[in-house]
Amino acid sequence: MNLFPKALLGSAAALVLSQCASMPGTANTKESYSGILPEIQAPASISYAGETYRAGYSAASSAGATVEYFRAGEGPKNWQRLMALRAMPQKTTPKDQAILMGRSAKAGAAAYSAPNGDVGFDSLIPKSNGGLEFSLFRFAPLPGTEGVKSLQYAEQIPRGNLDVPKLKALVAKHRAAMMKGPFPAISLKAGQ
Repeated sequence: MNLFPKALLGSAAALVLSQCASMPGTANTKESYSGILPEIQAPASISYAGETYRAGYSAASSAGATVEYFRAGEGPKNWQRLMALRAMPQKTTPKDQAILMGRSAKAGAAAYSAPNGDVGFDSLIPKSNGGLEFSLFRFAPLPGTEGVKSLQYAEQIPRGNLDVPKLKALVAKHRAAMMKGPFPAISLKAGQ
C-alpha cells in the first residue's frame, strides 16, 4: 500500500536524510570512523542477502544514533553497498518517517506498509556520474521510547546497469528481504 500520493514525491535535488538521528554538525554529536561509539548499543556486524557488513561509522547525539555498516574493503567514503541502523527516540511513528522521506525524495520513491506494521520506503536517486543510488528503509517502533528505529540498505548502481527490468527486480528483491527479515536492535545507552 502506498502511504502518500505521487504529488507528494516532488523532484527535490537530493534525498534529504532528515530522519537520520545524528548527522555530522548536529550540536553535541560524537562520531567514530572505526566502529560503534560506547554510547550506542548495536551489533558489530549485520548479515544481509548473503553478505556480512561490519560497523565502520557511528554517530550519537541527544537526537539519536546512527551506525553504518560496510562490506570488507569498503568504508564511509568508498562503498558499493551499505547497511545502516538508526535510533530516533523523539516522538514519531514509522508512517510519519516514511512520509517525511517522501516529501524530500526525488521522483521514483515509494512507501508501503508490511503486515507486521513496519513501514518501508525506497527511492532511486540519480548520481552525478550517471548512475543511481538505490536506498531502502524499514521503520519500526523503537522499544522503550515514543520514537522509531530504521534499517537501511543502499546500493550504488553504475550507469551501465540501468536496465529497467533489472532495477524493478532489484527493488522487489530487497523490499521482500528487508520487510520480512530480522530487525537488529539499536539504542542509546542510559543517560545519553
